[in-house]
Amino acid sequence: MLKKKHTVRDWLRHYITRPYTVVIVPDNSERPIQFQLRIGVITIGTAIITVMMIAIAIFGYYGSRYHQVNVQNKVLISSNEEQKEQLGVFQEEQRKYNEAEGLLSEANSQIEALRAENDLQKQEIARLSLMTEDTMNQLEEILLMQNELRVQLGFKAIEGMGGPREVSKREEPLSDHSLVQQESLEDISERLEYIKQQISDQKEGLLEIHAQMDALTKIPARWPVESRNVTSEFGSRSNPFGGSSTENHWGIDVGCSWGASIYAAGQGEVIVAEWESGYGYTVVIDHGNGYISRYSHCSRLSVTEGDIVEAGEEIAKAGSTGRSTGPHLDFRIQYNGEYIDPLQILRE
Repeated sequence: MLKKKHTVRDWLRHYITRPYTVVIVPDNSERPIQFQLRIGVITIGTAIITVMMIAIAIFGYYGSRYHQVNVQNKVLISSNEEQKEQLGVFQEEQRKYNEAEGLLSEANSQIEALRAENDLQKQEIARLSLMTEDTMNQLEEILLMQNELRVQLGFKAIEGMGGPREVSKREEPLSDHSLVQQESLEDISERLEYIKQQISDQKEGLLEIHAQMDALTKIPARWPVESRNVTSEFGSRSNPFGGSSTENHWGIDVGCSWGASIYAAGQGEVIVAEWESGYGYTVVIDHGNGYISRYSHCSRLSVTEGDIVEAGEEIAKAGSTGRSTGPHLDFRIQYNGEYIDPLQILRE
């Protein structure tokens, strides 16, 4: 009979299920204690206990590590919070610094702009100072010329400028830079006020001169024709048509060619432009200020009643109309209703 071959599995089964008896014998006469154990149970129990002890050891190790990590994590979280707070403080300080830097940059820009504006104001002050100085010099020259004219016209001379004008006269000429240093806007303003007052005074004087000049332009003092051939003067004369009688001639006769231009002796308004008995075609001009001029024996009239004419403007053509002995101009001037000798006021 062949012996059955045992496998490892059979051996393990037999080893594990094989019973062992454990006897505990006390020292006294008591009955021994015995109990039966199977090796498999011991082995499995020992393995379980070993696994549990390993598990406890591993759990204790990793628990300790977890606790350490947890503590470190809490420390890191606390440190992170502190860092966040410090970062916030730093960011706030950085923001304030940026704002301060921006304000400083803006202030620097404003300072530069103010410096540039100040330089421009200095240049403007220098320019205004030179302009006022030049203006005063020109006003003095105009004043001298005006006073010469006023004296010729019989007016009182205007007094010269004083005050700031005298202060502005310095021993040495001033450069633009020194003007800026020595003169302020108040000084220039004061000088400008004096200039304004002087201009006002001179304006009044010029208006007075203008009025006088206007009156002078209206005086019939311009020769009415190109010819200067006076054939009959103002006053008593022999009758031009013959005989021994005499007559008063209230003007002058100026011999000229037929059709020669006759001009207004002064500015005025034409009050007569028609045929008059004995005088032929006649023009009468009212010059104002009591002056009236008459132009007779014309061949043709160039104006009509109501026209305003200027001195030297053509008003008629010379002829021999009316009671006349030949081509000529009978020219007469009245002043305040009285005839006066035209040769007393006629000028070249």
